[in-house]
Amino acid sequence: MRYLVIIFLLGGLLLGCSSTAVKSFTPAPAISEPPPKPVMEKTGYDASDFVDDVTIPDNMTIARGKKFLKTWRLRNSGTNAWENYKLAFTDGDLLGAPKSVPVKNTPPGEEVDISVPMQAPDTPGFYTGYWKMSDDKGTLFGVGIWVMIEVK
Repeated sequence: MRYLVIIFLLGGLLLGCSSTAVKSFTPAPAISEPPPKPVMEKTGYDASDFVDDVTIPDNMTIARGKKFLKTWRLRNSGTNAWENYKLAFTDGDLLGAPKSVPVKNTPPGEEVDISVPMQAPDTPGFYTGYWKMSDDKGTLFGVGIWVMIEVK
């Protein structure tokens, strides 16, 4: 009997709802957005070859605290053009250099000189910093190159 009363009360409440109490729903108009731009995927590969130390050969002696410009010559030995690529520090002694420097757009097969401003430490000793090419997404590739100096 109790269940019958509860069902009756609930049914009465549900049936007693007027249609004016329920508001109608009108969906908002769709916002048209431009389609996403296609992403051009690389189809080739990235590679680099060391060509020359243009400045500061290995084990060059540099005075304490002296600023210098290290320049390497690299060849784009891959099939992708180097567009918005960088030379990135990877390990060792940074020698006051930025962590990366932009590289001029370089087509496959071409050579490019890449310069990094550096400063010798104030403490005498041997110092080595390691660098690698980095693509436009930050992926390292190619041969590792280094600057190796003696500070006196």
